Amino acid sequence: MTGPTLKIHPLAAALPAMLRDEYVELVADIKANGLREPLMLFEDQVLDGRHRCRACVDLGIALNTRTFTGTTADAKAYVVSLNVHRRHLTFEQKQEVIDAELKRDPKQSDRSIAKKAKVDHKTVAKARARAVDGGEIPHQPERVGVDGVKQLVAKPTTAAATTASPPRPKVPVAMHGVVPSAKPCIGMQYARMAIERLEEIPHDDIERTQALVAVQEWIGRNTVSGEVA
Repeated sequence: MTGPTLKIHPLAAALPAMLRDEYVELVADIKANGLREPLMLFEDQVLDGRHRCRACVDLGIALNTRTFTGTTADAKAYVVSLNVHRRHLTFEQKQEVIDAELKRDPKQSDRSIAKKAKVDHKTVAKARARAVDGGEIPHQPERVGVDGVKQLVAKPTTAAATTASPPRPKVPVAMHGVVPSAKPCIGMQYARMAIERLEEIPHDDIERTQALVAVQEWIGRNTVSGEVA
């Protein structure tokens, strides 16, 4: 198979290209040692080795190829995982590695995938939680660690448990001067709060005056010798 007949697979083209200096070094190495690592083809296109392919074409060296067998998801995981170790990937590209690995084999532990993507295992855990919640992958009660040992994993809750805080009591004084019955000590606090709020209303407001009088009368009825009744 000759170089010009080969096209680059979209999965490979989605990854960042080599820097010029890196490519120059690659060409020099292939010129001196030949193509030591065959190109990997998928769907008759170059899945891995696009720069080697170009270098061989530039040098007039025959191509040596192999064919990848697997699904598109497998192919994506394969090519992205290889490139993580070959060059610096962006966070978004590393996230693609994580997502691809989770879909390819969700039984892998978070640390195992983190090692491949070169990220923290907590980043993988968050991506896994999103994938499970979204129905993209099933929860795995058992995972395989970096050392190949199986680990039991508790089933996560779909949402964090929350404790509802008690509702804040409403000020028992309506703007029309209505004061609901309550324990005097509590009502007195609310009455004083109501007065503070009423003081903020313009003094020429009739309803404000009526409400203020009603609250003051309520305080008077529930106060004996300066103390709350």
